Amino acid sequence: LRLSDIDYQLATQDVQEGIIEKYAHFLNSRLSGQHVQVTVLNRVLNKERLARDVQLSPRGDGYDAQRGEYNDLIVQRLQNGRNNVITEKYVTLTVEAPTLEEAKTVLSRIAAEDAAALHEVGGCHAVQLNGEERARLLQHFLRPGAETDFKYEELLAQAATTKDFVSPWSIDTSSREYIGLGSVRTSYWQVLVLRKLPPWMSDRVLKELSEIPVDLTVSLHIDPLDQSEGLKLVKRQIASMDMQRGTEQRKLIKQGLTYDLLPHELQASYDEAVDLRTQLEQSNEKLFETTIVVGVAGETVEEMHENVKRVMRVAGKHSCQLEVLRYMQLDALNALLPLGVCKLPISRMLTTAVAAVMVPFTTQEIMQPGGLFYGINALSKNLIVADRREGMNSNGFILGTTGSGKSQFRNPSL
Repeated sequence: LRLSDIDYQLATQDVQEGIIEKYAHFLNSRLSGQHVQVTVLNRVLNKERLARDVQLSPRGDGYDAQRGEYNDLIVQRLQNGRNNVITEKYVTLTVEAPTLEEAKTVLSRIAAEDAAALHEVGGCHAVQLNGEERARLLQHFLRPGAETDFKYEELLAQAATTKDFVSPWSIDTSSREYIGLGSVRTSYWQVLVLRKLPPWMSDRVLKELSEIPVDLTVSLHIDPLDQSEGLKLVKRQIASMDMQRGTEQRKLIKQGLTYDLLPHELQASYDEAVDLRTQLEQSNEKLFETTIVVGVAGETVEEMHENVKRVMRVAGKHSCQLEVLRYMQLDALNALLPLGVCKLPISRMLTTAVAAVMVPFTTQEIMQPGGLFYGINALSKNLIVADRREGMNSNGFILGTTGSGKSQFRNPSL
């Protein structure tokens, strides 16, 4: 499912809390055996190509000077700040079923239910991708620099498979810390895993990662546990810590010391586990086995390392610890792709509340092909390019202070 963005970051705190609550409801509706992958993808657009697509062509009618001023303004805006990066969101659903036909039926029903549930999350529109769109999405990752022009008719003509079109020309796995993909141009990927979360998770982590003007992708793999199964898991953990606490207490008694000298980390972990057991017993909280990977790309190894440092700084700002997946980069790249498959042996348990706080939404973008330049998004700094004819109503209105250029903006000669 391709997700449209919503104005989460611009909303008031009450509205944001309502959005997180609805997103938590969407996650809680998962059943055991239903895998969910949330993918946040940054695409860095070529500024020169973007300018050509938006600029007005001369017509030789005496108004080309005004068009030139309009085009110069676009170039100036593109040179300042992060305005050639678009962020896309996807949800990949995976189900288990005894037969293929039953899997298709279950998956179609879940996709429709999830699209309706996501619409409740601030009006997010979830659209199911067809096969060609999924193949083009994979081409973006695996065939750097190549045109994403996949069509099924070409498979029949060449007796090929989908993999022949989405696979890179070469994969360099000689390094233990990154992978090189060869196509029209070479691209290097390094995949990191989120190993440590802070005691208090911020809803701005994904937002600030998506604001970095580099090719990067964040994938969250979420496997829900049944509430009863999650509760049993927590109780077993508490029982194990009870045995450790008993051992430590006997040691203290032999030394004539008080129980107050129990190891702090053991006592803190025990208290957290007891609080979690209470949440699972008295609320609608669930446990999710979660793996979070971040992939960073660059055209050279040096550029990739610089981009990774920027990502590390943003994660460290929120007390999130990212580590390089050494010797596992190929499996990590597969986990990064929106395929709904993660074979990495690294995961951690998250509650519904923590998983929902990592909401992927930021602010809506308007960049329609063939549209006109209307200004800059105040939050993301991206261009606002809109074609009003594509909407339900092509009317518009212009607001501005005296002397701000309202008349020039609506000059019909442009």
